[in-house]
Amino acid sequence: MPTPNGGDLLVGTLRALGVDTVFGVVSVHNLPLVEAVDRDLRFVPVRHEASAVNAADGYGRARGTIGCALTSTGTGAGNAAGSLVEALSAGTSVLHVTGQIDSPYLGRGRGTRTEDGWGERIRTARTQAREALRDGIGPQAAVLDALTAVLPRRAVIARDVTIPSSSWGNRLLPVHDPRDNVFPRGGGIGQGLGMGIGAALAHPERPSVVMAGDGGLAVHLGELLTLAQERPRLTLIVFNDGGYGVLRNMQDQYFDRRSGVDLATPDFETLAHAVGLPYARIAAEDEAGPVLGAALHHDGPTLVEVDLGALGPMKNPFTPPVSVPGRNQ
Repeated sequence: MPTPNGGDLLVGTLRALGVDTVFGVVSVHNLPLVEAVDRDLRFVPVRHEASAVNAADGYGRARGTIGCALTSTGTGAGNAAGSLVEALSAGTSVLHVTGQIDSPYLGRGRGTRTEDGWGERIRTARTQAREALRDGIGPQAAVLDALTAVLPRRAVIARDVTIPSSSWGNRLLPVHDPRDNVFPRGGGIGQGLGMGIGAALAHPERPSVVMAGDGGLAVHLGELLTLAQERPRLTLIVFNDGGYGVLRNMQDQYFDRRSGVDLATPDFETLAHAVGLPYARIAAEDEAGPVLGAALHHDGPTLVEVDLGALGPMKNPFTPPVSVPGRNQ
């Protein structure tokens, strides 16, 4: 019988409190918690942490009991703050459960990665790693090559937290000035589009690109209206795999079932037309160059959907270098 973990303890506590439904957003920092809740109770995957707390608030008010929201740590937990103020104002009993970085890194003022100095051995290893990485991303290399070919030297690249961004966007795309490499250092999903809009308006003379996944984009889907309203020279590339791909890969590798990662996804062509944005789709490798070339030369916004189901899987499925308690330690 598996050793009980924090998720099992959470389920036991929630049952004792009479809670049978939990609202939240799955992340690398709360996977065992979500897996246990989804297995033994009901886990409702919402698209934003504030909505998780709002839903828990409404659940608590309607049932006259405690409501529970489950989020990630860091930025994800911070996103819930405003809704917690509402619950406090209303006097609602809301339990906000969040994850935490690994215990050895607590209180050290940094995350879990360090950087070494450069030297010849490092440069050689870097070259070999880049070659292996490019081979491992499979058909997505066509998107990489198209972006590399069409982006001018000082284009702004804003990257949300998504598989293409975390696997090759941060390693293989050429960036010539650190100010042109915009991404959420705290690791919270959904911030890329807002950052990209701001960066594009800071430099309206340059083309800008946002790399986002369908899951991350759903966190702030309303900002498509801002994009349509302000009309910056920005190409929004949505890598659509129908949910949280990186967490799906982790669950497929370390768990017996999926929890909170397969999500309802809009028809992006219909959505783009509804808000007045030009739309294009990449479903094959030979479409990447023409589609991205046209989008980047357009003097305004374009939504480009990369249909990952049609394009084909990466040669090596991406999972981040993080520990999952009780699974890969």
